[in-house]
Amino acid sequence: ISKSDPINRDIIIDGSFDDWLDVRSYTDPRDNINGTVYQESPWFPSLKIPDCHDTDSKKQTDIPKHIYNPNVNIVEFKIAHDNSSLYVYYRVVDDGVIGKTSVGLGPFNRSNPSKPSAGRFYIKTIINLDMNDTTGIWLNEDGFYPTAPGFDGRFRIEFYNGTYNQGSYADHGANNSNETSYVKEENKQNKFLIRPAAQAYSSVYIYWRQKPTQDENKRFLDRPYELPAPYDNR
Repeated sequence: ISKSDPINRDIIIDGSFDDWLDVRSYTDPRDNINGTVYQESPWFPSLKIPDCHDTDSKKQTDIPKHIYNPNVNIVEFKIAHDNSSLYVYYRVVDDGVIGKTSVGLGPFNRSNPSKPSAGRFYIKTIINLDMNDTTGIWLNEDGFYPTAPGFDGRFRIEFYNGTYNQGSYADHGANNSNETSYVKEENKQNKFLIRPAAQAYSSVYIYWRQKPTQDENKRFLDRPYELPAPYDNR
């Protein structure tokens, strides 16, 4: 488990990475096509987990299937923050491209995998906000291994059909549908709840800097809400 750099950083998202040079770096094993690079969970040390894998497994003791993909073969990452934001830096192997997806007219067809399809690529950062293993979810609930408990929230960047699509947040603070409804109401007040939780009942939301168009409003699962003062809705 990695921790954010303790120094307040002035990270500017401008395509230059010079402001990351002095931030503490964490390394990750370089996967290979044979699937012989493994990681272990302190909670299940007897399980050998492939470094890159699919996300179809969900049980704590599952061993996911190895999938070699240089686009997700992370070899270095960093975490930094300032007074209002958390920043993450990921680097994959030299022949990998973060955010690269397949491009096509329709969804992936398992019965015809060679047909071009509109692919998705997710960059997920999941966080143990209170350093308490009894709150939040286990990583395996979202299909990720080696598993560990205590993850209270995440932010996700999504690429779709060859281009950036959206960024979203999740509050892992609910264990049933009634609790999810309550968490959503708290999120609308820009509040984040930390409690024991299950992945299936997470609250997922998106912050908008501009007022959604009429067409965008039609595609919301729930209507947009303005944050209460003093939060900035711009």
